[in-house]
Amino acid sequence: MDALEIISTYFIPNSLTSLVKLTFIIILIIALVFYSLKLRKQLPPAFNGLTSFIFSYLGFFILINTIKDICDFDDRYLSPVFIPLMIATFIVIDKAIENSKYKKYLITVLCLWLIYPAYRTYKNGLQWYGGVGYNTVSWKNNEVVNEVNQLPQSLIISNNPIPIILINSTTAYSMDFKGAQRKDFYFVEWTNDERLQYLNISEKQFKEQYTLKEIKKMKDATIYYHDDNAYRSLIKGEE
Repeated sequence: MDALEIISTYFIPNSLTSLVKLTFIIILIIALVFYSLKLRKQLPPAFNGLTSFIFSYLGFFILINTIKDICDFDDRYLSPVFIPLMIATFIVIDKAIENSKYKKYLITVLCLWLIYPAYRTYKNGLQWYGGVGYNTVSWKNNEVVNEVNQLPQSLIISNNPIPIILINSTTAYSMDFKGAQRKDFYFVEWTNDERLQYLNISEKQFKEQYTLKEIKKMKDATIYYHDDNAYRSLIKGEE
């Protein structure tokens, strides 16, 4: 269902409800299958190649994710079928209205409908050109990430290690990492909305568990350092 909902956004706006998108794409698929069978002798050989690729790719992708949940269905993974699907769809529509007495009006409607996929392609192209997610220029120039990159080689723990890992190509761990006991480490606490939501421990609990010294406070994050030797000395002093 996720794949169908994503594919529906190739033809209609994503702002519509899931029910509308699923209803539309199911009706479209039924219509395409019906006319493909009815007009199979009139369809060009290229149509068979396009549909074979579309079903092979989607079938393989769905099968792999059924066996093992390797990733979420989203536009990145389904984008290879976008152009073949659009071409195959409009080949069938063109053949279906070829002998209609309303062909002139239907072609006008079809051209207007094509504005949305064309705009979507243009918009996606601009988005991917400028980068998405942690691949944008703003993330690559992020003050926190660059500051972490300058730290001495050590264990790094964070409430969101993903940008540190991806941009700096280094190893970092989330707060629920079990290997931090009896080790020195830097803790990068994102104080904006970048923190991970699914961790088993909160920032407050983590700070209560370890003795942390603030190293640098920035707009989006604060960097702390945990010295295990200092922590042991503190424990001995309390005893």
